[in-house]
Amino acid sequence: MRSKADKASGGAGTKLLMGFSFLAFVNTLCLFHMDGRVPSKKWKQAGWIALFLNLLLLVCFAAGMILMNTTAGEYPSDTQPDVQDYVENFNDLSYEEYKALPEYKEYQRAYREWQASDEYKAYRRANETLRSVAAALRVGPLIVSFLVNLIFFFYIMSQRAVFYQRLGAQQNRNELASRLASPPAACVPSSPAGRPADVAAPQQYPPQPDPVRPPAPVNGALDVNGASVEAIAALPGLTEIDARRAVSVRESKGPFASAEAFFDAINAPPHIVVRLSGMVYAAPPAAPGSPAPASPAEPKRRTLDL
Repeated sequence: MRSKADKASGGAGTKLLMGFSFLAFVNTLCLFHMDGRVPSKKWKQAGWIALFLNLLLLVCFAAGMILMNTTAGEYPSDTQPDVQDYVENFNDLSYEEYKALPEYKEYQRAYREWQASDEYKAYRRANETLRSVAAALRVGPLIVSFLVNLIFFFYIMSQRAVFYQRLGAQQNRNELASRLASPPAACVPSSPAGRPADVAAPQQYPPQPDPVRPPAPVNGALDVNGASVEAIAALPGLTEIDARRAVSVRESKGPFASAEAFFDAINAPPHIVVRLSGMVYAAPPAAPGSPAPASPAEPKRRTLDL
């Protein structure tokens, strides 16, 4: 027969198993949900492993509960002393009167001898082994189930960021695919007169403006090799600092070989280069005794790739 301790432990173990089974159900449901939204082989495998382990632990716990109500061997009731064989009118006596009788002491001595017999000891050893196995099958699955479900819980928490990242990328891909699958109606060109309806008209592009070209040189362009600081500073877009820098470079390194060299010396930005093209030129240095060359009608222009 089951003792009160066995009944209490069995009830507590059943409640714990119900709690762990609920946690296992939640873990398995989360893993299969993650695999359903974003297919992943490892999440599906983890879900099946969690389900299989919890079912196995549930079967082990049920086996322990069944073994707890099972006895090993046959109870030696044939040799067990009966109190009615020693005390007459047993049902008419109170417990105090029953214990005061000398026949009760004789019954106690016979019962202790029966418990010391080999038949009863073999039966008790077999049942103690069975009770140990039943206790292991009840307690072991509870501990293993708690650890397994705790591991799966932390695994699911660690995969949340990966799941939401993949889910967002999948939704973006689906949205892009839906947009590509339904092109707007404005993309269908209309057929001009005299052209078949199934032949699309060539797409017309608006005329592009001509690239900005430097202005043509005019008479009266400034010679940067002979100009003063005030003359260079008077050019549009230049300052006195630029003019002093140009004169300093010209005096230290010699006359400018071209207008491009002048622009490089003052670090002129591209819009200034375009603006001053045709307004400045670099005359070659005159030989001693020869007259100064006249301003060219069309000085060399700087080609700038914008």
